[in-house]
Formats: sequence, C-alpha cells, structure tokens
Amino acid sequence: MDVLSKKYVLEHGINFDEELWFTSSSDEVLDKPEDKNGKPFTGLAYELYENGNLAYYCYYKDGFKEGDYVKFYQSGKVKTTNFMIKGQTRGIRKIWYECEVLKYEGEFKFGICLHYTEWDKHGDVIRKKVAPTKEELAFINRCSKREDNPLI
Repeated sequence: MDVLSKKYVLEHGINFDEELWFTSSSDEVLDKPEDKNGKPFTGLAYELYENGNLAYYCYYKDGFKEGDYVKFYQSGKVKTTNFMIKGQTRGIRKIWYECEVLKYEGEFKFGICLHYTEWDKHGDVIRKKVAPTKEELAFINRCSKREDNPLI
C-alpha cells in the first residue's frame, strides 16, 4: 500500500475532530450531527496529534471505513496499514515498531484473521497463527454467502 503524504491528506481530507460525527447507535460516521439531518460520510478523514502530525487517515464510503486505513506514531512514522471494506479489515494488515521494523503481518477476511506472524524487534518470530478456527471459517462462509447474495 502506498502511504499518502501528510500534505495530500490535509489538502484532500476532512479533520474528523472538527467536522464529522458518529451516530449514537453504531460506528457509522456522519457529515453533520444526527439532530441536524447528518448523512453518511463519504471521503477521506484524518485526525492529528497535538504536535500536528497525522494520527491516522482513512477513507469512508456511506459512513463506514472503506479503503486504505493508515495509523501513525506521534513521530510521524507509520504504525499500521489496513484495507477496509464496510468497516472490516480485508486483505493484509501490517504493524511496525516505531523503529520501522515490521512487527506483525496478517491476512484478514470479513474482519477475521486468517493467519499472521508477529516478530520481535530483532526479526525473530514470537507468535504465529497458521489457519482460522472452525468457528471463524463458518463465520467467513456465512459472510461470503451474504456478500454474494445480499437477500440472504
């Protein structure tokens, strides 16, 4: 995933803290408060640390995270990268230590981790998941059927 520059995010995005709202009943994001007829937000949103560096940026579609979702350390270095669909992680999630060494890499579907590897700062494997559980596979199969046929 290509990480957007801070300049691009500030020029093309909306500051979440200043211009967006969560609904009272879900993680859906609105362009105005509910009591002012807020509509589901579509676009690029971000938040800043007090030092002015990006805390994160994320694309939204119809009120939910949809697309690249990147978090940063206060120093400005990348902390995590994810790809989101309907608010759930899909595909590869990566997490780095602040020293820019890869800490974690996993593959997700419908927000469920299929497999991952986690390393210490020296590159030694400290944890690993090689496959989803039976319960996770059953959930993924149900979600896949619903995605293929939204009337289910």
